[in-house]
Amino acid sequence: MKKRVLFPVLLVMVGLLIVGCGSILNPQNVSVTTFSKASYIQLGATGSLTQISSSGVAALDVVIFAFGDIATTSIDSSYLTWMQTFMDYGAADAVCFLSIGGEYVTPEAINAAGGVNTIVSNVVAQISSYNSGLTTGEIAGVDLDLENGVEAATIEALAAGFKAAGLTVCIAPQVFVSSGQAVDPANPTNLVLTSGGSLTTTNSYGLAVASGNVDYIMVQAYNSGWITVNGYYENQTQFLKGIANALSNARTILSIPAATKVFVGTVANQCAGGQFNIFNPDLGWPFPVPYDHQAILNQLQTDIVAMENDSTNYGNINGIMYWSMNNDYMPTAWSDTYAVKGGFSKTICGATN
Repeated sequence: MKKRVLFPVLLVMVGLLIVGCGSILNPQNVSVTTFSKASYIQLGATGSLTQISSSGVAALDVVIFAFGDIATTSIDSSYLTWMQTFMDYGAADAVCFLSIGGEYVTPEAINAAGGVNTIVSNVVAQISSYNSGLTTGEIAGVDLDLENGVEAATIEALAAGFKAAGLTVCIAPQVFVSSGQAVDPANPTNLVLTSGGSLTTTNSYGLAVASGNVDYIMVQAYNSGWITVNGYYENQTQFLKGIANALSNARTILSIPAATKVFVGTVANQCAGGQFNIFNPDLGWPFPVPYDHQAILNQLQTDIVAMENDSTNYGNINGIMYWSMNNDYMPTAWSDTYAVKGGFSKTICGATN
């Protein structure tokens, strides 16, 4: 049983298994090796922050801290403390953003904060203060997560203002259609990057993108509703692959500069999004409803690897984004009792815990 000829053969077999599966000892630790990985961290969700693993943060290439206050120059000292914690976890090696917007920043809130120039001034001051307080790492830019029908001219003015201040600019548009219901991934002429609200069918982020003032696009491919690509809705895993194909083919249609990085985004688990997300296959409501979180993650991981290896159809996609690390590492805080803790980070990003 100790024939020497078996030893090199076994080594080769083990090597092939490790290359093919990421880790034979931990089958969930399968890293997405080509696409970059990005995630939001909700600094205001304090109860879940302690649950986020250092390995999960270290697996990211882009970290987006949510949310900055558009109405003040002052920083949140607890945010600074947590930023430093995550920088020490590994975020210092990533491109880090401070996000503004979210579900509560409306056009009215933008006006109440003093308008574009004041908001730019406020947020630039906050980022400067955060960076002064960090001993390692830095906030390199601002993320515009404007979801409530913000006009294209306002988004462009914000992007231009932050870019002129020397910051890297990221946007987080919702994917939708200007007409019809179906997106043709080969010729997505009706695909839009919208800020939602009353402008759902409008390419609200178009001016900012075409201007060259946007460095990263974190497309929210969830919560849009009844749109389809290749016959799949947003609550089906295959939707993400189809919309990524459409986005890859939409560079010219949407006037996306070659230097702008495009990430296709999803949620970490069922309760991290609205009714339309890939972890709610039966469109159950209210949440949570039973689902097999790990099985869906495994299918998603398979699809992502296929996308990575298909430069013809996905060559213009640079990464995968998800909302959020908080939901991923403490799903029970959002009443999700079916999700695997850290499942997205482990299965898709290659985190070890």
